[in-house]
Amino acid sequence: MVNAEMSGKNSNPGSDSIAVRMFRSIFDMAGETRAILGEHPSEMRLLGFALLANLVYSLSWFVKTQVSPEAADVSRTGQDILIYLIVALLMRTALIYALAALIGFTMKGFGGQGSLQDTRAGVFWGALVAAPFGLVISQLAVFLQLLHVQNFAALTVWLGMVPFVWYVAKGAAVANRMENSIPLFGALSALGVALAFGLQFLAG
Repeated sequence: MVNAEMSGKNSNPGSDSIAVRMFRSIFDMAGETRAILGEHPSEMRLLGFALLANLVYSLSWFVKTQVSPEAADVSRTGQDILIYLIVALLMRTALIYALAALIGFTMKGFGGQGSLQDTRAGVFWGALVAAPFGLVISQLAVFLQLLHVQNFAALTVWLGMVPFVWYVAKGAAVANRMENSIPLFGALSALGVALAFGLQFLAG
C-alpha cells in the first residue's frame, strides 16, 4: 500500500515544487517540458513563469549595481535603480512574449506542430530554468570586477546568454514536437549576437 502511494506520488510531477522541477529540467529539459505541456497550463500560469524568470534576471542586475556598479556598467543609485528595475521587468516580459511569438511563427514554417501557447510554455519555462544560471554568472562578473579582471568580466555577459538560449531552444523545440533543438539554438545565438552588436553600434 505504501509502495503504491509512493509510486502514485512520483508519477505526478505536477505535485513537486517549482524549484524541484526547475532542478530536474537542468538535466531533463525535454521530459519536464512535456510534463508541463501535458498539464495544459493557463495563460496566467505562463505569465507567472515569465515574471518569475525576469524577476531573477532583474535581481542579478540589482545585486551587481549594489556590489559593483562597474560590473553592471551603470551609475544609477536609489530611486533611479528602483524605477529602472520596474521598467526593465515590464520590458523583459514584453520582449519574451515577442520572442515566443517570433519563435512560434518561425517554427510553424518549418513544420512545428505546437500551438503558439505551447511555444510560450516552452520558451517561458526555458527562461525560468535558465534564470538561476544568470544569477550565478552575474555574481561571477562582480567577483572578477572586484579583482580588476576586466576582460573576463566582460566575457560573462556573453556567457550568461548561453544557458538562456539553450534552455529556451530546448523548450520551444519540445513544444513544437521537434527532436533536434540545435538549429534553433544556433539561430537564437546568431540573433542575440546581432542584437548585441546592433545596440552597441547605436550606443556608440
